[in-house]
Amino acid sequence: MSERNSRNGGPRGRRSRFYREPSGRWYWALGLVLSGGAIYHAFTADPPGAQNATLYTLRFLCLGIGGLSLSAAEFLPTDRIPLAGRLRIAGYAFFWVFVALLLLGIVLDTVL
Repeated sequence: MSERNSRNGGPRGRRSRFYREPSGRWYWALGLVLSGGAIYHAFTADPPGAQNATLYTLRFLCLGIGGLSLSAAEFLPTDRIPLAGRLRIAGYAFFWVFVALLLLGIVLDTVL
């Protein structure tokens, strides 16, 4: 028998974490501002040291887009739960791409 969430009777598990009602809390607005700053930084900043400029830009662009989609998912109306879940999944995917690009940059700086 599958486990059920005691609050709303829905299935418990990995997917239910993404497909939930948007919270609309105030600190997600800070996430919108910071992700906008990361996107702006990606297009305007020069990479420090001997880093690859394209990799540097992609890294901050993925961080900004991921934060933007995660923060935007929290301000959607409650009838848009599937869209909010998809935005959360995309936000986490962009975050892991950011981590992979960060590790790739470390490896390339060490090897080259």
